Amino acid sequence: MGPQVLTLDKETMQVIQSYLEFMKDVLDIEPTRLLYRMNNHRASPYTYTTENASGFSAVIANLFKSYNEDKSFDKTLFNSLDDAEREFMKYLLNKCKITSRGFESAYNEGLDVYVKRLKHLQGAQDIGDDNPNIKKEMLGILDTLYNKGVFTPGYYNAFKRAITNRNADGNWRTITSQRQNNTFKIIWPTASTTQAYTITLPDGTYTAQDINAYLQYWSIQNNLYLINNTTGNYYYFISCAENVSSYAIQFNMQPVRAVSGYTAASGFPTMSVTAYTPQLQIIDSGAVSFSSIVGLTQGTYPAAQTTSLYSVYSNFVPTIDPTAAVVIGISNLYNPLANNSQVLHTFTSAGVEYGALVTTSQGQGISYCPMQGTNNEIILSFYDQNMMPLQLIDPNVCIRLLMCPKKLADLN
Repeated sequence: MGPQVLTLDKETMQVIQSYLEFMKDVLDIEPTRLLYRMNNHRASPYTYTTENASGFSAVIANLFKSYNEDKSFDKTLFNSLDDAEREFMKYLLNKCKITSRGFESAYNEGLDVYVKRLKHLQGAQDIGDDNPNIKKEMLGILDTLYNKGVFTPGYYNAFKRAITNRNADGNWRTITSQRQNNTFKIIWPTASTTQAYTITLPDGTYTAQDINAYLQYWSIQNNLYLINNTTGNYYYFISCAENVSSYAIQFNMQPVRAVSGYTAASGFPTMSVTAYTPQLQIIDSGAVSFSSIVGLTQGTYPAAQTTSLYSVYSNFVPTIDPTAAVVIGISNLYNPLANNSQVLHTFTSAGVEYGALVTTSQGQGISYCPMQGTNNEIILSFYDQNMMPLQLIDPNVCIRLLMCPKKLADLN
């Protein structure tokens, strides 16, 4: 291999030199820190602008010395490189037609960091987190992976459109910290005891699929998953789904144990010799609670640790969307027909998909008198059927109010 590296053709040397000069002059990056360290064994700036072809060849020979003599790969040294240096090493290896499984493995681990982060952000977006920085970071990671050849142009463009168009519309959030219906616990078995995790869903509107997506996101954040050694797919120990035939929400808990063909995530807690399942703990109750969302009474499921697959179904009708009706109130209204005198109109969003346009009217119309006195403003409010304020996401609201004197004679 040594002579093969030392006899690089002039065209190759010119490409390498142009690449280095571009990184230095245009990007202001020092891509040769590793090359200099291996050649001179000390950290200081490496000047390559005066190098000739043989000088570059000597540097390249030193770079591949470990492959040629030791048939080994120094992962510790690789981990000290920045992203630009790793790309430069990959370029040189490909150009010299040198294959290193150690390098490919370490390089792909670096890509996995990007992919894992992208999955984290996608999970946050799936459960309704509308922070604009999430979309910005996702697009940046997507561009990076595309430039590294991970994604095909078709997949890249489709994924980019999906990120850009997400959360374009919305209406109101039904699971919120204000309602206090967004918290539950997972009790996780460890080597000798258990650890309780409190899960707080971000404010949003959820389906069972969305809750499951957040459980997966939470599992990744806490390193509570396994990785398939072949496909890289993740294995989760707890899941949530709709059970249409039972009109219920279903939670499934798998025993926490090693699975053939899978590797535990870095930081995974030590597993118990006895493979127990996680436990779901519902910590609230009442009409406005996470208990009512999933249809499970307050308690722990399973009540005692078990070593086999455990599934639990809603034990009363779940209210996945607790907003049964929307109430419109006006600050200076006097409505003698309602307990709250400011109620103007009530409607539902039945038959309208989340984020779609809701159109409603009073039909023939009902006239109400304003409160006596002088008002310099009208405050319009939206509530649910329990008169709890709704957090509207989409500010595009069009309301037509007709105001007229009680008698035509009042115009005179």
